Amino acid sequence: MDQSLERLQKKFPETIFENRIEPDNRHNPYFFDAYRDGAHIVSRGGDSPEEAECRISRALEQHFS
Repeated sequence: MDQSLERLQKKFPETIFENRIEPDNRHNPYFFDAYRDGAHIVSRGGDSPEEAECRISRALEQHFS
């Protein structure tokens, strides 16, 4: 999770990320939440940290384009 978090912070330097694991969520236990200017932008989960990273990265690219 740490490597995915580092890559997200480099790609979106003005965004604050929080990561969490929800062990009771069997399908998507790994989550990232993105915040900018104190506001929550998006949350995305996946079955691995890399999948969650990919999903939130795509969502942020769409949000900021």
